[in-house]
Amino acid sequence: MPRISTHLLLLIISLLGYYARIDAQNIELPCSFPGSPAHSTVVFSNVNLTHGTVASYSCERGFELLGPARRVCDKGTWMPEGIPFCGKC
Repeated sequence: MPRISTHLLLLIISLLGYYARIDAQNIELPCSFPGSPAHSTVVFSNVNLTHGTVASYSCERGFELLGPARRVCDKGTWMPEGIPFCGKC
């Protein structure tokens, strides 16, 4: 039975660990519910809130949206940060 040298075995283990870290960085985490300000409606492009989901905000009549009208789920974080709110017109 062929023997593997200790150095070769350590190299293989190091490479496997390196590629496992790269794979972990590429995991596309879902986002949690981003919040919905008072007097607003939020509509999602994907109900699962996965990477790439767009949250679109709008306000009830008589209110205006202050902040971003759209936010995108980016690897578990809504971007841009900060929830918009609806202010009285």
